[in-house]
Amino acid sequence: TPTSDATATPTSDATATPTSDATATPNPFITDCAAQTAVPQAECGALLALYTATDGANWIAKNGWGQNNNVCSWYGVSCADGSVSALYLDENQLRGAIPPELVNLANLQTLRLDTNQLSGSIPPELDRLTNLIRLDLADNQLRGSIPPELANLTNVRYLYLANNELDPNVTDAALLTWLNDPNKFSDDWRNQRVPATPTATPTTEATATPTATPNPFITDCATQTAVPQAECGALLALYTATDGANWKDNSGWGQNNGVCNWYGVSCADGSVSALYLDTNQLRGAIPPALTNLTNVSYLYLANNQLDPNVTDAALLAWLNDPNKFSDDWRDQRAPATPTA
Repeated sequence: TPTSDATATPTSDATATPTSDATATPNPFITDCAAQTAVPQAECGALLALYTATDGANWIAKNGWGQNNNVCSWYGVSCADGSVSALYLDENQLRGAIPPELVNLANLQTLRLDTNQLSGSIPPELDRLTNLIRLDLADNQLRGSIPPELANLTNVRYLYLANNELDPNVTDAALLTWLNDPNKFSDDWRNQRVPATPTATPTTEATATPTATPNPFITDCATQTAVPQAECGALLALYTATDGANWKDNSGWGQNNGVCNWYGVSCADGSVSALYLDTNQLRGAIPPALTNLTNVSYLYLANNQLDPNVTDAALLAWLNDPNKFSDDWRDQRAPATPTA
């Protein structure tokens, strides 16, 4: 009997302790949110909370996340005026629940988490992101009711919630008013709602016609101070050459001097550092002026209708720099392009 007890106790303890310790020890983050100076400490913490909650170790792209203190250079993170202004993490294999810590991104204007495997409910705390202009949670596995608190997001102009498992029976009057404002949102969510679907389709077409008439640029590249004048001009050249008026999302482009807040543009140290314009209905030729974007580290142009026949030598050299870009655009190019 004593022998049995003596054997059982240590075996149980010995097995339990290491198993518990091994599970509890994830890879430590190298990022020190208290020491980094790129963004407020709470914003840095919110990003790490998102990474942890959505299985960041298995994201498709996670360059920089938790591995250095240069938060604004992390994949998909855009900053302006010392604060996170946009997150572009669509189609990146995020899975899990949206963490409520995201509310600490107080100056966030664009949140793209679409086309992932996010589950659970939409956190009602997101209503504190009062600067949000675009909220894109489409094509996930979100379920439950849309929180009535989201009606507090009065600056949202683009809302994408389609292809989830959300309850279409919205009874809150303020939320209904917010959802039904035809000037504010894409039709994605309306197309899921039974009564509104027939009406929503013509609304889309009616909106598309004026969009095709490009407004003259309001942006003044000479007076804006966000990036060098040549970089601002390169962005406007891209917009013009690729039918920017009919992009899926062209928020800000040519309409203000806050270049780093334009949809898909990420900046660092006063220069354009990344372009996230994949799956955005760009069509036409890539303009040689893009070579003026000398500090771009990430370029995402996949799933558009761009001409793969690039003949400008300088542009080819810029596109073919292996240290500079994601593989998204290269995967679309014909085999002959690199040789050309």
